[in-house]
Amino acid sequence: MEPRNPRWLLPLVLLLAPVLVMLGLMAWSAMGSLDVARSAAVFAGQQPFCIQTGGQRRGYKPALGLNALSPFAMKSKSRGLFHGVLVVDGQPGPTLYNWSRAREQWDFLPDRAAADVTIRCLPRRNFTQRMTWWPDRARVGQPDGAFVRIGDRSYLIAPDFRGQVSQRSLFFQASTPDFLPVPDEGQESRMRFGNSVEFRSSEWMLDLLERREPQDLDSAGSRPTLRPDKDGFTFFVGRDERGVPHTVVLCTPQTQRNPMSCQHRFYTDGAMWTFSHRLDQLQSWREMQAVFRARVDGFAEAGRRAEEQAFGDAATD
Repeated sequence: MEPRNPRWLLPLVLLLAPVLVMLGLMAWSAMGSLDVARSAAVFAGQQPFCIQTGGQRRGYKPALGLNALSPFAMKSKSRGLFHGVLVVDGQPGPTLYNWSRAREQWDFLPDRAAADVTIRCLPRRNFTQRMTWWPDRARVGQPDGAFVRIGDRSYLIAPDFRGQVSQRSLFFQASTPDFLPVPDEGQESRMRFGNSVEFRSSEWMLDLLERREPQDLDSAGSRPTLRPDKDGFTFFVGRDERGVPHTVVLCTPQTQRNPMSCQHRFYTDGAMWTFSHRLDQLQSWREMQAVFRARVDGFAEAGRRAEEQAFGDAATD
């Protein structure tokens, strides 16, 4: 007579199977995280280093815990971003490596590919050894706010400005004319008080002036006259001593719903600077540009101090 399986065996197997699969995936994910961390430490040697991962829209972000290095998390959803980038500090500049999911190792990035990577993490000695399984910004030595290195300058945007960074671009929220932080009112505050510095060519700004008849900014006065084109915009332009445009302002009538009715762009230092202001502030355009640049210079000074602190900490470790 053949033995009969107990009636409770099949329900038990069906109950335990998902649990066992989940435990297996968790173990595989944890092993993957540790492999990435150990490999990064080997490549960095005694040099300070950090790891950043590719996001979906806003570019890279620093890895703040081992959970960010798992195969599930370290997976870019943008074609222009690597899954993960290892930044190893050195002279004359940092060396970058790309995490290859297929090869499961760090691959050296040549200068041409590295030039397209915006560095979002601050190299620290023993970076991965500092990590726990949960994100801990202070433990891994990453400053509060949005840190980024673009070219030969670093920037640290304080949390009050709600800074974000895309490829070679800074975004933050502040009010004119002093460019001070504003309360977070969601989409409305982002539309009214959004400011950006985009390291790009001036061609896009100059294209705005094609087939336009802009007014001179210095002649606009305290009560500028609006002469809307077919799209409803009045264009104002500022030029240098050679007559080359460096500032373009697009204005519409100021209303209660749209008080920041002028979109202001100027080009300097290899970047396009953009902010919005009221129509009655147009006469102060030079002063506002100067304050805007001073604010961003403050972010650069904060970034420099953060790097100096990291360098000092590395020297005493």
